[in-house]
Amino acid sequence: MLADSADFLRTDDLERALGQLTQPVVMLRAPLGLFNQEPPLYPDAAVSVWRERVADFTDLLVPGVNHYTIGLTSRGAKMIAEAIRGLGPHVATRD
Repeated sequence: MLADSADFLRTDDLERALGQLTQPVVMLRAPLGLFNQEPPLYPDAAVSVWRERVADFTDLLVPGVNHYTIGLTSRGAKMIAEAIRGLGPHVATRD
């Protein structure tokens, strides 16, 4: 995992892929990192670059969570569900 992450972070694959998106993007992120530290895993500076590359990019900071608890607590799960519902019918879902 460490080698894969390091390789991924040294390429421009993510930036290139972001520039090709045609659907709205909603990013929910935590204000704290993996172990409740600052800066968060995705700081404002990194997100601003993505915002410039994606035409319809919404960045939502979820208060009171870290990188793990954003998806593993009721507060984070509620915010994720609300964001998905807000995207409307064009979101692909499984029945």
